[in-house]
Amino acid sequence: MERLQPHPARRMHGAPLTEFVWFPRSLLSALADEGRLHEPEETGGILVGHYTVTKSNGTRDAVITDVIGPGPAATRSRVSFEPDTAWQATELARIYAERDRRVSYLGDWHTHPTAQPIPSFRDLETLGVIAAYSPARCPEPLMAILGKEAPGQNWKIAVCQHVAAGQIRQIAPHLMPEASQEQAAPIIDCEHSQARPRSGAVTAGRVPHPTQHHGCSMSSSEAKQQG
Repeated sequence: MERLQPHPARRMHGAPLTEFVWFPRSLLSALADEGRLHEPEETGGILVGHYTVTKSNGTRDAVITDVIGPGPAATRSRVSFEPDTAWQATELARIYAERDRRVSYLGDWHTHPTAQPIPSFRDLETLGVIAAYSPARCPEPLMAILGKEAPGQNWKIAVCQHVAAGQIRQIAPHLMPEASQEQAAPIIDCEHSQARPRSGAVTAGRVPHPTQHHGCSMSSSEAKQQG
């Protein structure tokens, strides 16, 4: 399996590569709340948004405008979850209509409540399945993962993207500028960090080598107060 790579400003298959993924603070708070509600079991959902026009460096950015949760009939365990796909489809149709069809499905998000936000082999396979599923109309899906190794720790978020068969790119997540944030103390710090699988046996199919990633750290309790 190919190691996750940083984001070079180059093109692949004629499409501009994604440099950054922008999240409103309110949506990151919602993801942290959902993760906290169900830990130590996994949960997740859908990312909705749009891409910017191509920038001068030949890349574009993804802007997340909405997130959809797992749905009332979702099932969860410590290592996986199955979404309520019928409910998600209804929610996605509602968002399309409310936003005048100016947004689209960009990918999925889920939690790793007891591990770093590093994609598992199953996660990488899921990205490939989404990319190949023509009705999704998402050949380069994003995957956002919130992770932490123990209860009480801050959530960290990392984002990766499927760009070609067997190739997964790492994308830097950023907070969208919001007027309300100017007066608020920051609850999420985006920074370069080193995420490494736990020493010893690799469990749940996690990537068995150190992987550099860009991450945002979020306290679930601070996110709850923000909401």
